[in-house]
Amino acid sequence: MVLMQVRYLDVAPWLFSVAANSIDRQIVTDAIVGDEVFRGRSINTFGSTKSIPLIDSANASTSCSSASITSANGALLSGAQGQITQFEGDIDDSPIFPLPSTIVDMAKGDTIKSYIRVTKNPQAKIRKYVAIRDRTAPVVVSFSSSVEIIAAYSPTASLTCSEQDKRSAKYAILSGTSMACPHVSGAAAYVKAFHPNWSPAAIKSALMTTAFPINSRKNVDMELAYGASQINPVKVVNPGLGYTAKEIRRISGANIQCRKTNGTVGDLNYPSIQLQVDKNRTFSRKFSRSVTNVGTPVSTYNAAVKQLIGLQVAVSPSVLSFKSVNEKAFFCCHRYWKSIVRCQSNIYLSRVVRWCSQCENSYCCIHQ
Repeated sequence: MVLMQVRYLDVAPWLFSVAANSIDRQIVTDAIVGDEVFRGRSINTFGSTKSIPLIDSANASTSCSSASITSANGALLSGAQGQITQFEGDIDDSPIFPLPSTIVDMAKGDTIKSYIRVTKNPQAKIRKYVAIRDRTAPVVVSFSSSVEIIAAYSPTASLTCSEQDKRSAKYAILSGTSMACPHVSGAAAYVKAFHPNWSPAAIKSALMTTAFPINSRKNVDMELAYGASQINPVKVVNPGLGYTAKEIRRISGANIQCRKTNGTVGDLNYPSIQLQVDKNRTFSRKFSRSVTNVGTPVSTYNAAVKQLIGLQVAVSPSVLSFKSVNEKAFFCCHRYWKSIVRCQSNIYLSRVVRWCSQCENSYCCIHQ
């Protein structure tokens, strides 16, 4: 799962904005149309069907008891033994249907329709679902929710919310933001168990700086889509360096005291930096950050930045040395264009400052 940093959502150190991504398990259901196999998405638990006549829903009134089969419930009520749904858009997850079903994209759907038109007696069957490895994961899905997660389910409820679907189960494979938030909440609780005195801001910092990087080529919106990337509960208890926000001393209670400042949200001591600038103009901006050593008492961290043509990020000092746990150090990130770069509107440029030691790697995500 992913933590998403969005400038207009996430301004308090105790709040998370949670998006989500695909995992490396993908559930698919194949439809065999004639002699050709079409891979689609669904969780078909009914098992493989026999080869049965295949019709276009536009002609359903001549073949079924009812013409209203544009939905799964309608198809079931019409007496259909299965359905193949053509979907325009991203097919990110595999839903459960009250009858053998699979979802295919527009190109596959058009091919199936063409087969129906030119074949005298078109036949099709739908196989039982299979789980395969998704080598493209992790990717932030179009509806920004966790995909195909095994979750507890009420045994008294229908798996598809259909009155005709009498199946029940104690667990189901679900997708949605309700699958994403518990993962992040559980990871935060896991950190708290190891470090009960850490503040919410410190826990948030650990989750962000130890996240597993997501390939920006898979998401054009980069950090505005996947934020700090995919959380890594294995590494989160030992982040090495931590960022805490001293601007907020207390979350609730009386006598709340906040430091007076003329700065912006970008001046908060977050492990991420975001700057919005006008296109085709040079700029220069410095951001100050402090980190706390929560790793090896005697340690040294070196800053590493992979530069981008045009956008430059300089870190000063580039080496942070510590002699004890909870010791603090300060550094400054200077970002600037070396020359005017002609670019399209709404372009995002991103760099990462990586603090590396022999024992831990701590990351400060820099994005624009």
